[in-house]
Amino acid sequence: MEYNIWRAPVDNDRWIREEWERAGYHRAIARAYETRVRADEEKARIETVLSVSAVHLQRILNIRACWTIWPDGTIDAALHGEKNPTLPFLPRFGLRLFLPKAMTRVNYCGIGPVESYIDKKWAGYHGVFDMDVKDMHEDYIRPQENGSHYDCDYVTAESEKAAMTIAEWAPEAAGLHWTKDTG
Repeated sequence: MEYNIWRAPVDNDRWIREEWERAGYHRAIARAYETRVRADEEKARIETVLSVSAVHLQRILNIRACWTIWPDGTIDAALHGEKNPTLPFLPRFGLRLFLPKAMTRVNYCGIGPVESYIDKKWAGYHGVFDMDVKDMHEDYIRPQENGSHYDCDYVTAESEKAAMTIAEWAPEAAGLHWTKDTG
């Protein structure tokens, strides 16, 4: 898993791609400055102050990350990012996960059953969908972003032996309120 701000540019990005590359977004790396770990019988919490920076250029993004691990194996993640305001908007911000190829089944609650984006959401409807990963691919004449499902509340990827669910979560509900001064 890694912090990610880059995605392959598509046709709609032709006007901004050069700015993204000049800012070094396509070769950014994460660097941790401070990490604190606290654990008790109830939970373990890992808090990190880090940045995403363009190699040999500048800091793009400051992040405060809080990972809470519960006894049942559930992991909560709260990320607070502040982008350098002099740089262009980010292609994306999030976590990039690498899943085992055996995780071939997907269940999600969002816009479907076909792929959907903010500008294409009316082609589907909000519901719960279950499908094979291979059925989520759309063939395009030119390579494009593929298989997105807008307005997802959760997604579960699973194999015969394991499953992973990612769900929308409000950090305020867990008592996480970050400010510049107090963290």
